[in-house]
Amino acid sequence: LFGVANGATIENLNIVSARILGIATYGGILVGTAVNTTITNIRINGTFKGEAVVFGGLIGYANPATITEILVEVAIDNSAEYSGLLTGSSNSPSTHTRCFVAGSIVNTIVAVGGLSGSSFVASYTDCASQLTLADTPENAGGLIGYSFFPSITNCYSASTLRALEKIGGLIGDDNRAGGTFLNSY
Repeated sequence: LFGVANGATIENLNIVSARILGIATYGGILVGTAVNTTITNIRINGTFKGEAVVFGGLIGYANPATITEILVEVAIDNSAEYSGLLTGSSNSPSTHTRCFVAGSIVNTIVAVGGLSGSSFVASYTDCASQLTLADTPENAGGLIGYSFFPSITNCYSASTLRALEKIGGLIGDDNRAGGTFLNSY
């Protein structure tokens, strides 16, 4: 819908049967790149097929974004680097609160997560993921594929994952950096 949102507030949208085909650096059904943006009460269902360095069902690249009350149901076929049902990549100080995602991801080659493909010092509270993932080489997580100091509170994953290495129910690879994990499974 939007290539770039900078300092924007996006709220109260219902996007039904979105179908995106294409190539992009940062791609998302709602926003490709969100900078200092607040996104609230969004519902999305749809599909993406193509190549994006970073692709998310809601946002490709959040740097940073405040994301609240989100429901995303998508199927992603992204033959590039990072994919997540919610965000492809979320950077500090992005926050994700009361987000539910469900869907599938195929063909991503670096990192895949139910919520975020990669996450750098971002926080997730009261979120859930139902990701079906097949044949990713590495960094596959039910919540986050590749992370650096995440804060995860009251989140769960009911995901089915297949990857060659660095696979986890919550985090695929935490870069040995740690983070905060409370009441999450």
